[in-house]
Parts: sequence; structure tokens; C-alpha cells
Amino acid sequence: NNIHVFSISDYTTNALSNAGFANYRVKSLPWGIKDMLYPCEDVSNDKFTFIISGSIEERKGQDIVLSAISKLDPNIVIEAKFIFVGSVLDQSIFESILQASYRKPNIVYFDALPKEQIIQMYQKADCMIIASRDEPMSLVAVESAILSKPFICSDHTGIAGYVDDGFNGIIFVSEDSDALADKLTFAIKNKDKMRIMGSHSRSIYLEHFSYNDYCVSVANTISS
Repeated sequence: NNIHVFSISDYTTNALSNAGFANYRVKSLPWGIKDMLYPCEDVSNDKFTFIISGSIEERKGQDIVLSAISKLDPNIVIEAKFIFVGSVLDQSIFESILQASYRKPNIVYFDALPKEQIIQMYQKADCMIIASRDEPMSLVAVESAILSKPFICSDHTGIAGYVDDGFNGIIFVSEDSDALADKLTFAIKNKDKMRIMGSHSRSIYLEHFSYNDYCVSVANTISS
């Protein structure tokens, strides 16, 4: 009775239950991060710019993104740019990204960047992609929300539980590159709708992940 279990998302709660923690009363305790008071930039990229940020590994699903890109209509894909950012943990996926970048100049890779630099990159993007096969939450998605950027995430991410699909974000079925290709096509063809979706995404941060609310939640948890 003196063991208390907290999880960061419904996705994690379900994972704990499947792992044998069903007898414990699991409470939700999402983390909070401080607002980033960067000036909002009016983005007007020549190509609709997606960023796929995170360590290069199977769990993060960069290979799913590459597969989805390969399925885009040629007239659609030339209107977009895809920026992969992250340290390499899986050499085979990294090689696939490099090979794709050799074939298509609108696919670009950057190694892990300092925080300030990556945030500046996010500011200049049109949309983030979180294609993870398994992600308890997603710092990238929350940072996108802070910056009023729309994001596309898989349903195997904790952040998906906070998304009203099509209103403040977009969800696709994990590992379904055809479904992701459809979402990418929608985003590229509907820039104005994606910009509005980005403005709505900030409410995800304000309502669920603000640092002040997190501190209150922790204080209440300790006192109870």
C-alpha cells in the first residue's frame, strides 16, 4: 500500500498494466516544461518543411518516414522538404537516410544540434513528424506545441492521447507508411489549415504541460 505508481501518459499506463502493474493504482503525472518565449516567426518556406527530430533508431521510426516519402506522388514530394536531425544509434537506418538524401535533394540530415539551434530550426519549420513505434510522451511534440507548430504523430506515442485529430494535431496508425503518406500529402496540400492547426496545438502545452501546472501537480501529489 505504500507503493505509488505514476505514469506520464495513458499510453504508459496501458504499458504498465500489460507488464503486470494492473493491481497498482496508477495515477497520471505528465511532466511540465518552461515556456519558450521566442519571437514567433511568420514562416514562408519555398517548400513545406517537415522536421523529424530524435535519435536515429528503429524505435523512433525514421525508416517509416522514408517509406512514406517514397510513396508520395512525384508532384507532391517536390513541394516538400524533409529534415532529419539526431545522433546515430542505428547505422542501417542512418545509411538509408543518407542514400535517400543522395537521391532527393529535399531530404537533409543533421547530426544532433545544441538545444538553442534545434529550437531555431523548429521555429522555421512548417510541421513536425513523430513517427515513433514506442514513445511514452514526446518532448519534440510538446516543444512544437509551445511554438504553435502542427505535428503528425503515431498512435504509439503518449502525446497522441492529447490530440484532437485534425484540430490540434494529426495521428496516424503506427508503422503504417501508407497512412503516413496520406497525412503528409494532406499537410503539403493544405498549408493554411496546417498553420491554423499549429495555433491550436499550443493549447496542448498550456492545458497539460505548463511548468507551473506541473509544480502544482507535484505539490498536490506530495501532500496527498
